[in-house]
Amino acid sequence: MNCKLSDQQMTLDSAIAHADQLASQLSGPCSEQHAQLAGWLRELQGRRNIEEFSGSRHESTLALVSVLDEMEKQDRQWGADRNQHPFIWGAILGEEVGELNQAFLHDEFGGSHAGTARAEAVQVAAVALQLIEYYDRVKIRKWQSV
Repeated sequence: MNCKLSDQQMTLDSAIAHADQLASQLSGPCSEQHAQLAGWLRELQGRRNIEEFSGSRHESTLALVSVLDEMEKQDRQWGADRNQHPFIWGAILGEEVGELNQAFLHDEFGGSHAGTARAEAVQVAAVALQLIEYYDRVKIRKWQSV
C-alpha cells in the first residue's frame, strides 16, 4: 500500500486516524505496528491535553492540593493503581457522596458530622479522580495490547 503524501501538514487527530486506518487495512506486523503507533499518538495527545491544562487557575488552589493529598493517602492505604471493577468504584463513590450529604444535613440541623462537608467533598473528588485514572490505565493497556 502506498501513502500519498499531501502538502498539507498533518494534525495529531489526522495522524491517529491515519494510523488506525492503516492498522485496519494492513495485516501482520505492519498492522500491529500501525496500531501501536496510533496508541502512542493517543497517549501523546492525552499528555498534550494535560500540558494545556497546566497554568489553569485551578492548578494550585487549596482545593486541588487537598484532593491530591487525599489521593496520596488513599494510595498508601489501599495501594496505587487499583483496578477495581467500575461497580466497585461506583459503590465507593456513592458511599462518599452519602457521607457528604450527611455532613450537609448535620451542618443544617446539627449532628456529629457538622463541619465536615469540605473534608467529605475532598474525599468525593479524590475517589472520582481515582476512577478517572482507572479508566485511563485500562484504555492505555488496551492500546498496548493491540
